[in-house]
Amino acid sequence: MNEMLRSILDMDKKSRLQAEEAREAKQKAFDELTSIRTSLIEKKLAEAHTAVEKFREKERTEAEKTSDALRQKNKQAHEKLSKTYTENSEKWIDEIYTQTLQ
Repeated sequence: MNEMLRSILDMDKKSRLQAEEAREAKQKAFDELTSIRTSLIEKKLAEAHTAVEKFREKERTEAEKTSDALRQKNKQAHEKLSKTYTENSEKWIDEIYTQTLQ
């Protein structure tokens, strides 16, 4: 009977040890998963920041090109208007004068 009791106690001790090892393995696996999850989140966040920065740079470049094109178009229109005014100002003044006196 004493031997049976000792055997039961040994089995209980082994079971407790296995349960503790299982808890430790579970905690280790949970910690690893948490680490992997954190790593993946950081990686995806870095990729998103990179994508946003590339998009921002592309849009800024396109906006500068559009702005430069509009400035050039405005400059050309201004020059054309100035040229037209210079060529026709005397004629217009005479026409207005003549129309006013009639």
